[in-house]
Formats: sequence, structure tokens, C-alpha cells
Amino acid sequence: MLMMRDVDNRFISQLRPVLKSAGLVAINHMYRSIPVGWGHERLGIMCKDNMIKAFEAFKPKMLLSLGISEAEYEPIAKQAAEEMNGKCQGYMNVEVYWGRKPTFKL
Repeated sequence: MLMMRDVDNRFISQLRPVLKSAGLVAINHMYRSIPVGWGHERLGIMCKDNMIKAFEAFKPKMLLSLGISEAEYEPIAKQAAEEMNGKCQGYMNVEVYWGRKPTFKL
């Protein structure tokens, strides 16, 4: 779905050299599976809300790619949102890089 919006979600695997070439130092990497709609109360709810907003944001492209109408899409999105209530303990995988600017001595 992201590729339809010209977003390469595989770019994350190439991020370390990009950050290094930008001059960052102490570059770190973290990969985590985050619960969606369950687990740590605040984090799980935030992830669930994010997924529901993604359903809405991606709707125009989903309608085209799936070849369905908005009337057909809405119940599918609603059911998916309802399934994120904690009974089905799903995860969202997240990969993060961070670094810091180098310190300069005068």
C-alpha cells in the first residue's frame, strides 16, 4: 500500500549509512513488536488508534487496488478495528534508528 504512494518501506534497512553520511554519530537501532489494542494500556491504545486512522488514510488507494466500493470497504475496516479490542492480541512491528549530532570543541 505504501508503494502506491511512492513510499519505500524497505528504506529503513538503508538508514544507518544515510544517517552516518548526514554527520550523525552514536547511531542506534531498535526493532520491536508493539501490541495493538492491548498490552501496555497507553501504548496499545495509541497503536490501535494509529491503525484505525491508517485505514481511513489508505481508503482511496485500497478501493482502487481491491476494486471495491466505499460501501464494501467500510464494514471490512470496521470489523478490523473491532478485532483490535484485545481479544486478538496482534502486534505491529516497528524499526527505529536514532543518532546525535557530533559535539564540536572550540
